[in-house]
Amino acid sequence: MYGAPKITSDLSIRDMTVIAGEEFTITVPFIGNPQPKPTWTVNGEEIYPGDRIKFETNSNSTKFINRCAKRSDLGNYTIQLVNSEGSDTASCKVLVVDKPLPPQGPLEVSDITPETCSLSWRPPLDDGGSPITNYVVEKLDPSTGLWVKVSSFVRSCHYDVIGLEPNKKYTFRIRAENQYGLSDPLDLDQPITAKFAFTVPDPPGQPRIPDWDSSNITLTWDRPRNDGGSRIQGYKIEYRDVSEAEWRVANDYLVKDTTHIVHSLLQGQDYEFRVRAKNAAGFSKPSPPSSRFKLKSKSQVPSPPGTPKVVKVGRSYVDLQWEPPLSDGGSRITGYIIEKREVGSGTWQKCNDYNVLDCSYTVLNLIEQADYEFRIFAVNAAGKSEPSSCTTPVKICEIEGGEKPEFIRPLSNVGVPLGAPLVLECEARGKPTPSARWLKNGRELTLGGRFFAESKGGVFKLNITEVWGVDDGDYVCEAINSLGYVTTSARLKIGTPPKIDRMPGDIYLPEGDNTKIKIYYSGDQPMEATLSKDGNKIDETTHIKYTVFDEYLIIFIKEITKTDAGVYKLSVKNDSGSVSASFTVYITGLPGPPIGPLDVSDVTKHTCTLNWKPPSYDGGLRITHYVVERRDISSTHWIIVSSFCKETTFTVQGLTEGQEYLFRVMAVNDNGIGPPLEGVNPIKAKPPF
Repeated sequence: MYGAPKITSDLSIRDMTVIAGEEFTITVPFIGNPQPKPTWTVNGEEIYPGDRIKFETNSNSTKFINRCAKRSDLGNYTIQLVNSEGSDTASCKVLVVDKPLPPQGPLEVSDITPETCSLSWRPPLDDGGSPITNYVVEKLDPSTGLWVKVSSFVRSCHYDVIGLEPNKKYTFRIRAENQYGLSDPLDLDQPITAKFAFTVPDPPGQPRIPDWDSSNITLTWDRPRNDGGSRIQGYKIEYRDVSEAEWRVANDYLVKDTTHIVHSLLQGQDYEFRVRAKNAAGFSKPSPPSSRFKLKSKSQVPSPPGTPKVVKVGRSYVDLQWEPPLSDGGSRITGYIIEKREVGSGTWQKCNDYNVLDCSYTVLNLIEQADYEFRIFAVNAAGKSEPSSCTTPVKICEIEGGEKPEFIRPLSNVGVPLGAPLVLECEARGKPTPSARWLKNGRELTLGGRFFAESKGGVFKLNITEVWGVDDGDYVCEAINSLGYVTTSARLKIGTPPKIDRMPGDIYLPEGDNTKIKIYYSGDQPMEATLSKDGNKIDETTHIKYTVFDEYLIIFIKEITKTDAGVYKLSVKNDSGSVSASFTVYITGLPGPPIGPLDVSDVTKHTCTLNWKPPSYDGGLRITHYVVERRDISSTHWIIVSSFCKETTFTVQGLTEGQEYLFRVMAVNDNGIGPPLEGVNPIKAKPPF
């Protein structure tokens, strides 16, 4: 029967959002005879089949297939079906979204100091069809050559970088992010060097020698009185034989502390030592040399060896092994002493009548069926160490022969439909005959109900009377006898009901931030996914919305508030079953100010010590460190004196005598820097007396 074309469903042709690079299909069901011819237009211009575009038409439907969507494919799609009896049309809108274009350059760097700099840029020309949620700032680590993330939560086109290492070169790059991904980067044209104008430090204090041994000495010294306006990066130690004029460098790397051990010296020689401090401007002049020091032996006994382990037991012997001492006492280990005692006896007896150099020993002439304990001493030139911890009691007896279990028929991977019965079967041999236990996903399986096990002559069976979706996983059979155990495993795959493949755990989100949460699932299509919060279905708003794709769901939350905290539940169902899972969102913020007062003590011409208490509110995250700043009262600029103070006390170095200063301290968590605690009154750098 002839008839004009009529498109039969408004549901199959609807507005859609497509991610660039993915395939999309518009299916249009119709009735009409003879079979109509389709014509597609986008924004009023006719589209023809090509490399990416194709049409498929049969007697009751036609499809528009785009194999790889581009941003330029967005628009109003209209189909017209025409046959000899008439025509019909329908339309839908297609929005093609993508990651943004890179931010616009140039990437400018300003306010460079040894530890900080400021970056600025312009927004991308194309936001990919979705608002820019944030910018990601990265720096190139000069020591590893790897890009390191500085911040993922930059909201504006400006960012202040902290934590740089003085006098090192850095390159930065910026990526724009929207809900569909990260842009390509905008790179800095030329690297910058983290430095400003300053001088080398004053020399450190004269080195002292509090400890020594036959081939090394321990040096300690005072920090320079003035760091030259830049933090001290470390110290270089130099030494010389007093009979020589040349000074030699003792350390291949900068020493961070004001103490260092110099190794590989010659006993009996007279030495002098001196120290240079380094900041970003370079090395200071050397300190005054230490007093002359003649190197001589001074050693201690070693620390105890590790607890001995019983490796093998025979009818009248035991094989022992142990770890060497953590410290040799400053003199090499010359041997070990092994002792034994029968359980119940208070007397320890020496086992070895010769010097044992290795960390293993066989104790002979033991009494069969007796129980023994063993312990070890380490020996060096200074004497014998404290004993190791002793072994647990060991019974001396010959272990009878036998065979460790071995699988001769292992488990095999298997797939079964939902609701079907299943038997997992394997076979093992061993002497004595092994027994078995079953595990699923690393945990012992609880038998009963749908699960029961059989064991006969080394043949092991796990019976599942009716397979459920939760039975999917890795199954292990463990065969055990007195000589050991062996395992075999198999993967069990159940049908194709929905499965949530990757669910977030507890999520901590900064207040005022924007976020994107992506959850992957799998199973037979079509699938229906719904999202709820605290038991109530989420209705999309400009503040929160979610987009459902075939294999995942993306949740977008804009300008996070405390009301976004709660338990979120994703439910996915298809014809084969359903699944749901939850995650909890916690809202965090910046920490509060440290608790005052900001106490200033131990004031000298060039230093003072600050003390404070942790903030009463940590923003929901652990306080990672504190930032300490100072300001000359004649200036309006605050200067960072420590960007990573771990304690609630800090000694400020490099003050100028006679100047008055104010100080402030900020707490830092993973969200950023909180408001400051500022000292009430300025202090003057002056001698304490």
